Amino acid sequence: MSNLNQITSSEISEDNLEEYKKDKLTKNLAKQLTNLQNIFKPLITLVQKDPSKLIALLMPFVIAIVGHLYTSAIKEKEIQTKYIEIATDILKEEPSKYNQNMREWSLNIINHYAPITINKQTRSEFINRGIYRSYNKERLQKLSKSQRLKEQIGYTKGWLKRYNLKVSDFKKALSKAGYFKKDINSEILDQDVIDAVILLQESTLSNPDDIDGICGEICFHKLEQIGVLKEQFYLNYNFPLKH
Repeated sequence: MSNLNQITSSEISEDNLEEYKKDKLTKNLAKQLTNLQNIFKPLITLVQKDPSKLIALLMPFVIAIVGHLYTSAIKEKEIQTKYIEIATDILKEEPSKYNQNMREWSLNIINHYAPITINKQTRSEFINRGIYRSYNKERLQKLSKSQRLKEQIGYTKGWLKRYNLKVSDFKKALSKAGYFKKDINSEILDQDVIDAVILLQESTLSNPDDIDGICGEICFHKLEQIGVLKEQFYLNYNFPLKH
């Protein structure tokens, strides 16, 4: 027996304290390993005599693991389905500038689980259709010509601010695309600009009822596609559309 085993707690000095702890830890580990060997020794002996018993012994564990993975997959699928249902319900609601962020979130959810990515133009239609197209069209039809022009200019100004775009830059883009023939250097939105927007919408939108003279995101995207406008990012996504 080593001298360390004969040392009592009162006799342990600072010099041999660490050595004593290590010796004690080593003995504890050795004891635990011996216990494990005693536990698994019958199992090892059984498998050595008949290897087929190993399959029988492992099968319950395999079944339990597979069952757990299968259950987890089902739960994950159920969660995905619930999220998609919520997202779909939100998109079924009438679009407005007040639920735009929720519609964006819904599209992100669907996009995450869908096998095909939703392209930019489709996202724009889902998010903004009721804001700058059908919603405005219904309102504009009830207004006089001067009131309608005021609304068209106001909403278009709002979109320009969201794109951090000057009126003159917008005119230049319309001019390069062949829709605007007037002075491109002024910062004034007028009937000539709205007429150019209508021409742009007529060449872009498939539904005539959507043509309202308000240049929304789809029209900006069209100008980006044909290369007359650099792709922009909103400075403030919640900036009001009407100036």
